[in-house]
Amino acid sequence: MFLISKFFKFKVVGEHCQYINYCIVGEPCLNGGTCVPEENNYKCFCSSGFTGHDCQDDFDECQEHHPCLNGGTCLNSFGFYEYVKLCRCLSLSIDERDDCGELVYDQSARFCHNGGVYVPFLRTHNCLCNEGFTGRMCEVNIDDCQRFDGCEHGGTCVDGVNSFFCLCSPAFTGRVCELDVDECELDPGLCQNDGTCYNKFGDFECACVATWEGRYCELNVDDCRDVICTNGGSCHDLIGQFECECPSGFTGMICHLRDWCVYDNPCYGDALCSMDPVFGDYHCTCSTYYAGVNCSEPRWLKNASLSVENRLMFL
Repeated sequence: MFLISKFFKFKVVGEHCQYINYCIVGEPCLNGGTCVPEENNYKCFCSSGFTGHDCQDDFDECQEHHPCLNGGTCLNSFGFYEYVKLCRCLSLSIDERDDCGELVYDQSARFCHNGGVYVPFLRTHNCLCNEGFTGRMCEVNIDDCQRFDGCEHGGTCVDGVNSFFCLCSPAFTGRVCELDVDECELDPGLCQNDGTCYNKFGDFECACVATWEGRYCELNVDDCRDVICTNGGSCHDLIGQFECECPSGFTGMICHLRDWCVYDNPCYGDALCSMDPVFGDYHCTCSTYYAGVNCSEPRWLKNASLSVENRLMFL
């Protein structure tokens, strides 16, 4: 039979409904305890780990049983005993024991990554992680790049294990790329073709000798860029100079002179004609039998004339 008041709903029992069943009035047994009704009373049968009239008190297994051996420290946990590790042994190695007496199999390899040590506690799979790792199973590598101000001068931070390093641009070095690299000292032959190297902060500069240019003095200056070969001549760039290839009939540095040896050979016979490319004069190289500016005089006739002149001088 149920009775209903303004505040409670409860059941009465007994032959004459003379007893109240307190087990259904507010569920008096706490922490999973089992309530058994008695005459105008009740009794609680507590779950393991609890005690008291209403199972409201934690049972201190450490005081009652002293379960830890070999110097281990007992850790009482609220409400738990049989399924929870109670002992913290002197070593938290992979050989840790439930009661610091008997070995238990190593759970580290099963649950913990990156060298973490398995520590079962409070019904959870906890891992004691090495430095540089975090997470329930030590599966997360801590990003050390987020914990410092950053790499200088455009360097890129690369995370490691409990460490970091800066990947610097070629012009900088140091732990955080704070130091300038002296490229001139690092590579004495950086500037080519007798160029002189000057170090600058974050860079370098090559002072090139004449006829060379470029960042490393590696480019030959094009001497033809300011030269015009006249009369259809073609310019060819050389190292520090140029050369005009002139068409037939012209000569000179820029093909500006007429080549008389071609147009109107002034040299007679088989004489060899050559031009002076600077002043434009010609020169005749005479054969054995001819002489004169144009090699037009037979040598025997000239010699005879000289002989007559010599004779007249002595008369």
